[in-house]
Amino acid sequence: MGEVREWNDRLANRLGDRGPVLKLLVGTHADDASCPIDQPSIDDLVSKSAPKGSSRTSAMSGRGIDAFKSSLSKLLEWSQVPLVTLSQAFENVRKAIEELQSEKRSTVLYSELESKIREVDGNLFDAQALSSTVSHIARQA
Repeated sequence: MGEVREWNDRLANRLGDRGPVLKLLVGTHADDASCPIDQPSIDDLVSKSAPKGSSRTSAMSGRGIDAFKSSLSKLLEWSQVPLVTLSQAFENVRKAIEELQSEKRSTVLYSELESKIREVDGNLFDAQALSSTVSHIARQA
């Protein structure tokens, strides 16, 4: 349970003041009788991290998967989900590169590109998305 609490704390720190997020607590290995269930710890975690539901699942047997999918589909409000995609990140990087090229620069440092993207994306900046996008563009060249 310590790992889940640490993950929850990292998520809260990363989100800052962007508001609440939808969280579901998903237990795995439901088919494993030797996997202990510490219900008091689960209840404590649920009360402190405020997930919208919980499920026990097994990828091996499929146990709980249908219930999890049902819970997830009931909780998601697609009209409220922000439409931030890698294609938007791709467009932002491409635009930043074009701006830098218009300055007749032959070389752009990654840190300069990152700084430009941070200006555009603000709190939504995602270093991993930037890295993936740059790798994708580099493969095209």
